[in-house]
Amino acid sequence: MEAAERDTTDEWRVAPERAPATIAELEGRIDVAIATAQAAEEAALEIGAAGLEAAEQARRAAALAEKASAAAVRAARHPAPAPGPRADGAARTATDPFEERIAAFRQRAERVIVRLQRIDAGAAPGGGPSEVVRLR
Repeated sequence: MEAAERDTTDEWRVAPERAPATIAELEGRIDVAIATAQAAEEAALEIGAAGLEAAEQARRAAALAEKASAAAVRAARHPAPAPGPRADGAARTATDPFEERIAAFRQRAERVIVRLQRIDAGAAPGGGPSEVVRLR
């Protein structure tokens, strides 16, 4: 090898695309990573809180369902007495609020069934009832 070839430093040069990152670039990357980690942590905390709230709502719903079930069993075992004449001779008109709600629900359900049947048959949903279905 000649002395002139041996003394060049071109082979030691690093291409700009292969140059190591500067301290400023590394600090920027670290800042982005920290911000991303903090956002992920906040999201995880929110998801956890939402999960806990959903579990609490489910617990409350289960407790209410249990109470309703117990009330239904009591009502089935001890039906309300038949309405009789009042002291002034007028007929008793008190009704069970639960029965009223069930009757209203059945009526709404029947209307929905009729609408769905009309839609299924290809009729316009706004037309008159084509058939009435009674729920038992």
